[in-house]
Amino acid sequence: MTKKEQKRIAGDLLKKSSLTRDDKIWLYRLFQNHPSWQQKKGVGVADIIKMQTKYGDYCFGILRKDGTKTDISFHVSISGAPTKRALVIQACRHAIEPIMIHAHSKVNFGVDKCPITNELLIKGQTHIDHYDLTFAELFKEYVKKHGLNTLFAAINQPKDNELGRYFVDQRVKEDFINFHNANTHLRAVTKDAICEF
Repeated sequence: MTKKEQKRIAGDLLKKSSLTRDDKIWLYRLFQNHPSWQQKKGVGVADIIKMQTKYGDYCFGILRKDGTKTDISFHVSISGAPTKRALVIQACRHAIEPIMIHAHSKVNFGVDKCPITNELLIKGQTHIDHYDLTFAELFKEYVKKHGLNTLFAAINQPKDNELGRYFVDQRVKEDFINFHNANTHLRAVTKDAICEF
């Protein structure tokens, strides 16, 4: 079975209202490929569950035999651990998340138009886009200035039930936010108008 097929099956299982015994067996086998499997399973797996994230969507989780639980990513189980670069990108995106949320809140849905497609912007179908420098270009310049290893050292090491990576060094976080604000602009576009990494 290809990785693409595995991701499709796991994604479909995540959408189901409840998991069958066969679903859980398939997921258990898949999760054994997770690079942090030993930490994730802890004292042993009692059940495979669905958990709600802080963003309101769902992820898979492991209920351990001691009653504790933790999230587990089917993407990481299939594709392997993210690279340092991908983890620093997560931290950078986390740093500017309030800025992106604020920009999204300023959109006048049903009135404002996408500057690229000229379509009306609709709630749920609108993306906040970086332009002049795309986020990818901005990130590349920031890494060139500071070094990937230095930035990686400034992010969190994940704990149970802690989704994503973020800067634990507040000076680095503030420096990235300032660099972001000084070197790029934001605009609301339709989701299909722009494709960044």
